[in-house]
Amino acid sequence: MGLGGYLSGRTEVQHYDAERRREYWEVQHKPLAEEQEIFDILEPYGLAREHIRSIVAHFREHPDKWVDFMMRFELGLDEPDRAQPLKSALAVGGAYLVGGIIPLVPYVLIPSAR
Repeated sequence: MGLGGYLSGRTEVQHYDAERRREYWEVQHKPLAEEQEIFDILEPYGLAREHIRSIVAHFREHPDKWVDFMMRFELGLDEPDRAQPLKSALAVGGAYLVGGIIPLVPYVLIPSAR
């Protein structure tokens, strides 16, 4: 069961990394479409187009920040904890170990139960 927790956490990290690589590719190869997505994200908040244009200009100069913005506000993804797969494996595996030992305690501690 600990393996399942590990694989789940690892898959989350891999998914985030794959989406981040895709966003970098889109920022480099389809910047106009990505700029329009920024407008689509920010206009419902009531920002004036000239303010959004200045944000877009800032992002053009800082592609890492642009990708961070798109990951959070377009895709709704926050960077996962890189240690999460191990933490999940230990938590799930430990819980199953403790849960499996509890029913055996009477057989170990009470002589007549043997």
